[in-house]
Amino acid sequence: MTALIEPMADGQPTLAAPPDEERAPAAGLRRWLTVQNAMVALLASQFLMIAVFGSLTALRFPVWAPIDESAHFSYVQDLAEHHAMPVLGKTLTSSQVIAIAQGVYPKKTTTDPRKIGLAGLSYEAFEPPLYYLVAVPFYDMTGNYRTKVTVLRFLGLGLTLVCGLLLMRLARVVLGPRRWLYGAAGGLVVLMLPGVIVRMTTVSYLPLAVVLAIACVTDLWLALRHGAPWRLLTSGALLGLAVLTNVFLVDLVPVFVVVALVMLWRSRTRQMLVFAVVGGAIALVLVAPWLAFNEAHYHALTASSLAKSEQLAIVNPTHMYYSARQLPAETVESYFHPGLPAEWGGALGSSPVAGYLLSLVEVFLVPLPLLLFVAAGWRRLAGSQLWLLALPWLANVLVAWYITVGFQFETGALLNRYSYPTLPLLAAGGVLVALEMGAQRIVAGATLVVSAALFVVWIDLLPQLHLG
Repeated sequence: MTALIEPMADGQPTLAAPPDEERAPAAGLRRWLTVQNAMVALLASQFLMIAVFGSLTALRFPVWAPIDESAHFSYVQDLAEHHAMPVLGKTLTSSQVIAIAQGVYPKKTTTDPRKIGLAGLSYEAFEPPLYYLVAVPFYDMTGNYRTKVTVLRFLGLGLTLVCGLLLMRLARVVLGPRRWLYGAAGGLVVLMLPGVIVRMTTVSYLPLAVVLAIACVTDLWLALRHGAPWRLLTSGALLGLAVLTNVFLVDLVPVFVVVALVMLWRSRTRQMLVFAVVGGAIALVLVAPWLAFNEAHYHALTASSLAKSEQLAIVNPTHMYYSARQLPAETVESYFHPGLPAEWGGALGSSPVAGYLLSLVEVFLVPLPLLLFVAAGWRRLAGSQLWLLALPWLANVLVAWYITVGFQFETGALLNRYSYPTLPLLAAGGVLVALEMGAQRIVAGATLVVSAALFVVWIDLLPQLHLG
């Protein structure tokens, strides 16, 4: 900045105030730095909340969590101790798992697993094996089975924090160095939800599924943005690993196909076609051993039919038929309310303030992003590629609809926890659309408000941790 020199009455020179056009950039920079520092503080507080409430959940939530935690643990135990995948309908729950459930561990149980129905079976054996393989080294860190549960819970918490880092990477890739903090903070709101923290921290495949979903979509974004054919190979590998973690992540297959088709349409080269085909082949090769295992043991590519018959007496004892007419209401009831885990469904009934705040957060995470995507219009979305962040969630809904109506498995296909791998992408996408519309200050304020609201909700829910 060039200073102006003016003489004073005593003849001594002095610096004149710079003109407005020179002061403005400096003032704008100071405002930007102030906002950036505030967003950094918000991001740090969000990570701290995830770490603190996740640790409390890992240590205090009852063992076993009602939503299948013992069955997920059994899967890891079979791989670690018997070096073999459990077989659905044949592999029994271990005596240690039953003893922990009865509260008698480390004493031995006298219960015969064959006589206690589904609880005596490793009924999650139809799931793909990748998470359980990853969990084996952590399972082997201690000999005490109760401690093993805690170790695996903290593995889930660690993967949840990795999800936060991957959301930061995605936001930076999409928004660049000046605005990425807003997108990252919006996505992290999802990871702060009580339902997400409980499901990600208690033993299950979910945390690894979320990690791979975010990583895969980020790679697809980079492939499309830069027209980089080799990215179709890496995203194909991530897609295969995602499906090998949770079969529900087949919802990423149409996302991969759409990106590959757009890239083919843009380049119209044989090289791009080869990379797209090889990327898809890599995904298939990674999943193939698990499919072969299923074919050998169940004479089908998946054990879903056997799992359905095994669980039917519990999940749908009245043999209720689910029609397409029920889908919109069921979707709104479940996917639009991702805030609480199933164990705490009515936990906020006596706390109207906390219940209202959680509803506010849920509006921020699902209906509002969807409305913003619609308001942005196709032309703006196509130019910015932001549609790529909404597509996985929409595909997830379609997969849930097929399972519920086409496969007649249960309304459990529309339980909110099945949306968790794609929900951070939708939430971050909504924030990015709002930023594209110029609502930077609104985004910052809204993210701060919903983060504070979740803190209040968590404080209200803390007594529930020991109740499950």
